[in-house]
Amino acid sequence: MKILKNDSVAVSRSNVWHAPKSAANKKVEINPGWDISGAKFRVPGTASFAEMKSRKVELSEEVLKDSLAVLLERMATEGQLNLGSQSEELARAVYPDDKGILLDAYNELLNTKEKAAPDLSRKQLEKLIKSKVEANQLNYGAVVAHLLKKVFPGNGKMDMDALMDLLKVRNQSTIYESVLKARSRLSGGDAGKMKSALSKAEDLCKQSAESTDMLKDVFGGQAAQAAVIYKAIGEKLKHLRQQADTNITVDYNGDAAQMGVSAYALFNKQSIHLLADVASQKDQVESLMTLIHEAAHLVSRDIDDLGYYTAPGFVTASETVKINNAAHFEEVPRRLLKESLYKGLKFVPKAASSGGQMDTENIREEVSKTLDRLWKKSADVHDILATIRLQQAEKDNSKMEKYKGKLKYFSEGLGLTLHQQRNSEPVITGLDLALIEGIAHAFHLLNAKAGTMPVIQNSDMSKYEIVKATILHAMNEQRLPFSDPQKNRALFSWFDYNLGEITSMNADVVMGGPAKK
Repeated sequence: MKILKNDSVAVSRSNVWHAPKSAANKKVEINPGWDISGAKFRVPGTASFAEMKSRKVELSEEVLKDSLAVLLERMATEGQLNLGSQSEELARAVYPDDKGILLDAYNELLNTKEKAAPDLSRKQLEKLIKSKVEANQLNYGAVVAHLLKKVFPGNGKMDMDALMDLLKVRNQSTIYESVLKARSRLSGGDAGKMKSALSKAEDLCKQSAESTDMLKDVFGGQAAQAAVIYKAIGEKLKHLRQQADTNITVDYNGDAAQMGVSAYALFNKQSIHLLADVASQKDQVESLMTLIHEAAHLVSRDIDDLGYYTAPGFVTASETVKINNAAHFEEVPRRLLKESLYKGLKFVPKAASSGGQMDTENIREEVSKTLDRLWKKSADVHDILATIRLQQAEKDNSKMEKYKGKLKYFSEGLGLTLHQQRNSEPVITGLDLALIEGIAHAFHLLNAKAGTMPVIQNSDMSKYEIVKATILHAMNEQRLPFSDPQKNRALFSWFDYNLGEITSMNADVVMGGPAKK
């Protein structure tokens, strides 16, 4: 995968590959390879805060408020907060008894620039606020600042019940509980289903290797090599089936679902990690495709993620890209199952660009690739933190000792808490994991809109500048991952500068070995 900025470190062949939750069985629109239906922003729950207390994590009330404000603003943007029931209180804050509407408070809450207070009763104001909630047009920074007064009533304590009352729904999709459940062995009920699915996926790969016409339609001049790789994928699936108890882990805490990750493969360990819905075969076809996709990564570190199924440019990718891209190995099995979105279509590579100003389609392809990279690197940071936390639970503190300085640096750049803790040694908390998974989820959401993003360019801008400006415009319009444009710009630059560092640390911590250069 190519980094647009010349002095950035390439991040392909990173040994850890994430596959997004697929929406291939849905109507094609925007960028349907990114299924955002099940992913949500989350806030730490009771278990997370209890663990922080038991591990003697010391955070100032200001840091805790600021961190929760970020999480709640993200949740508000996604419509997860119970704001309808808060309309009366919000109206009262803007329209106190006997004082009428406070103009500054009104403008701040409703994102307006009125020069005089509008002539509204409190009931009319309340109705207006409700309409703005439904239209997703409130200033959620102001909303959350008001709501947090309930969570932190001023007595030096935090009211957990008040925090939970802000949520529309209280379950794993909105509450982060414990990373200790994030990498579990297959449950008894899922183990049998998984072995059966691995066997079916293996058979599909054998059939794919013998489907000459389909191989030519998809891989062109690389059809013969694709057949060889399909056979190798089948062997990897067989190995996973035989070693399912040790080489397959499952996320039963929901971290992967919230970030939009269906699975990832660890080449050095020849293992895969799955979303709980994949393990339970909630969608059998997509589970089969996920297994084939991840097993392709286990065949060779040269098989990377160079474009996901249905992503912009997927059909017109070069033969070199297709033979080295895991998602393209989903296509022949999909055709065999009659589940392809491209039935009968020949994948013809697009002619090389002649240079000059990029057209809108090319820009959006590059935007999607860049957002994909940002998403993957965010997920990689999450995996680093989660892995070190799980190692500590097993009394192994070696990676924390090795990387605690860099983790504090990561924390500062990403808006986590490790660098702000008062305890002598940094502690990875559920709050930190919720914050970083929120960043990954935000890039996941943004990439779902890549196909329709307004393109920001002029004739003097380089390709890198066009892509960056387009993404930053989308981040600020969507108010994600932050509502503050300066924070979004700083975050983009931080990832741009630290991609290689993340890749290297992820390979060591998660993979247990160096990244391939």
